Amino acid sequence: MNEARVPLIVLAPGLGLQGERTIPGSHLDVYPTVAHLLGLETPRSVLGQDLLSTATSVAVNRKSVTGGISAIIGASVTYAASDDGVFERGRCLATATRQSVPIEECRGLYDQQAAVLRVSDTVVRADMIGALLSSPPAP
Repeated sequence: MNEARVPLIVLAPGLGLQGERTIPGSHLDVYPTVAHLLGLETPRSVLGQDLLSTATSVAVNRKSVTGGISAIIGASVTYAASDDGVFERGRCLATATRQSVPIEECRGLYDQQAAVLRVSDTVVRADMIGALLSSPPAP
């Protein structure tokens, strides 16, 4: 999973930001993060998270052919799927040490992200972006 580690370097002079955060994220998180730095509100139709404001960052890699989950990188655990996609046959690792931990330690993260992907897929397949843009903001 080292090949999936690509740094995002943000230069924001005058904002008083400095340091390094080693949290998982994906290309979907660039827009919400930059919008936050510019003081812009992120539209509801945008997928991803502001990497500077989230406490529970996560990145999901999908299988290119099937769209199934390939890996989920969370702050504390990382899940690597088996070739057949059966959860119990995957591997669960402590993110910081990359040491194996019991597979059930990844169950909550897996279930949560699988649900997010189902919603995302439904929005895309049913062409519901317009509905998201026209619906009132969440409270």
